[in-house]
Amino acid sequence: PGFIADGRLIVDVRTTKTFTEPQAAFAYSAELFDRIRAAVPDAKVGAGASVPLRGDPVNALNVELQGEAVDPNKMRGAQVRFATPGYLEALGVKLVAGRMFTDADRQNTERVAVVNRAFVRQFYPDRDPLSGAFYYGYPQVDRKSVTRIVGVVDDVRFKSLAQPDESTYYLP
Repeated sequence: PGFIADGRLIVDVRTTKTFTEPQAAFAYSAELFDRIRAAVPDAKVGAGASVPLRGDPVNALNVELQGEAVDPNKMRGAQVRFATPGYLEALGVKLVAGRMFTDADRQNTERVAVVNRAFVRQFYPDRDPLSGAFYYGYPQVDRKSVTRIVGVVDDVRFKSLAQPDESTYYLP
């Protein structure tokens, strides 16, 4: 399936707090993760907006590669999934190349993404994806900000064990 289910615990946390600033939400998450790590020191901890096999809604956006000629009649899309540092590691997703997210991957820093093998097959079949960058958006791509690929992970079957993973990029 692209992830390890054995020995994993998934908790759906919905806070009653309201955060007016992103920094307050980051601090809340960091404290929560620290408390979990204190209770279980060897635990891999992370958070994501979607979990494999839970039936989350499709969240696809159009993608254009930086430096590639754009054909407006041939839009290509990919799934976008949001994850904190530690999320992919907590799921047991294998890193194929590059790196996973770190705490340095935040707002107001360079935009980065970790992509899956299906993304590489679709967009970088004959090039090194770690030297690539892309734009994304819907219905139009936002070319004002570029997202650099920093890692490649195995495909994860999110929809069903019977269906291969779709082209996916993870954003911190």
